[in-house]
Amino acid sequence: MAALDTNVVVRLMTGDDPRQTARAKKLLKSESCSVAPSVLMECEWVLRAAYGMDAALIAQLFRRLLELAQLAPQSPALTERVLDAFEAGMDFADALHALQTPEGESFATFDAALVKRAARAGLRKVVASAPASVPARPHLLAWLKNSKNAAAYIEVALTEGDAGDLLHALRNVAEARGGIARIAERTGLNREALYRTLSKHGNPKLKSLAAILSANGLRLSVRPETTQERRAA
Repeated sequence: MAALDTNVVVRLMTGDDPRQTARAKKLLKSESCSVAPSVLMECEWVLRAAYGMDAALIAQLFRRLLELAQLAPQSPALTERVLDAFEAGMDFADALHALQTPEGESFATFDAALVKRAARAGLRKVVASAPASVPARPHLLAWLKNSKNAAAYIEVALTEGDAGDLLHALRNVAEARGGIARIAERTGLNREALYRTLSKHGNPKLKSLAAILSANGLRLSVRPETTQERRAA
């Protein structure tokens, strides 16, 4: 039996490289094959990011793939539950991480949007939490020093909150990544203006908002809303 890598599975689903697709099909005919949940997770990212596919189409391709007689999931029950949650509006990776959590344990996250999506998908073990031994705010500020975490944090504020939530998130990111003084130096804005801009009743211009994000190693971007996001709304 052969366990398939992401590139082989993607060829089987897309057929976009005739030579490699033929080799992948020949492999399936020559011996039984398996695919790990982690490989499917990577495939989902590739199909979404590189091929521009939405969740509904990706789920359909996964279902067809797993119907092949010569191919079996390495963890059938887990794979089925992850696909069900994915089709119910969860991100594939989030669903896999949560469902791999041992029985009797919760899956703790700072991502409020994930908690909501998981609840809609019937995964009650996903909970919003912070380590009890660490004060919430210092822990948050330490977490926001990572650029990916900061970007995810601001995205949740944009998609799940209002203007006040966004400004609060920007203040926390600014504090975590050097403070207002550093942001003022990098943006050319004075401290007083920044404090007003990021206050509860602030109303930053787009140019100022872009500058503040850039000073934190972030940038604004716009993309089409996916079918999965429309279902989750």
